Amino acid sequence: MTAGGIRGWASALAVLSLSFAMFDDQLLLFRRPPHPGGRPRTSPWVPHISRRSVARSRPHHVTLRVRRHVWNLRSQRCFQRIAHALRGVRAREGFRIVHFAVLGNHVHLLAEADDRAAMTNGVRALAIRLAKRLNKLMCTRGSLYVDRYHERVLESPSMVRNAMRYVLTNHEHHYGASRSKRDRFSSVWPACAHLVAQHGVLAPPRGLDPSAVTRDPKLEEESLRRALQRARAATAAAPASPKRPPAGTAGPLPRRRSHP
Repeated sequence: MTAGGIRGWASALAVLSLSFAMFDDQLLLFRRPPHPGGRPRTSPWVPHISRRSVARSRPHHVTLRVRRHVWNLRSQRCFQRIAHALRGVRAREGFRIVHFAVLGNHVHLLAEADDRAAMTNGVRALAIRLAKRLNKLMCTRGSLYVDRYHERVLESPSMVRNAMRYVLTNHEHHYGASRSKRDRFSSVWPACAHLVAQHGVLAPPRGLDPSAVTRDPKLEEESLRRALQRARAATAAAPASPKRPPAGTAGPLPRRRSHP
């Protein structure tokens, strides 16, 4: 190869390397900043802070929101999977879902629990069951929810009444009023009554009738106040559960039986 050919190849390589360097600088503008590692301390939906304590006399309003790629939850194929998930967590001890409403991309729940562990494990079990069934239906894998579940503690009868009215009539805000004024994808529909717990503060035998969500607010609040008072009295009269020993310490040793 002649000297001119070598100089030509050298100049071509220099131009090519310069073009690659300019292209790499342009890519830096579109790259995400490096993640510091670990769990993020803030979230665009639900802040990662410690949740409040749970009591039997205080129901919780829980919301599960799914990602954009998930199909419409109010379709029959998706709602069947949701019904199976609700039926699976119905028999959990210390955790009760007394009302629910399924919208297009989120699910509203009115849940009760005996303590924080029962509430967290119950909602987590429902979310896992639902994610597995929907991923299998859509032939997908990975995360299904936008963020961890949103939770609101209902401390007064008026808050409970407003939450029940919001959950059980929220379909009218998204899809308009129906003739029967009942949502077919909620616990007020007769065919879905077996998916929720029949005992608890907000259950029909002791609390507010779910089919009467549009009656006099004063009567609703009075019935809810009485139900919450009964729940508080039952909680105060119940014997205290034995506390577990802290982690890393040995509990009391079992007694040794004396053989004859």
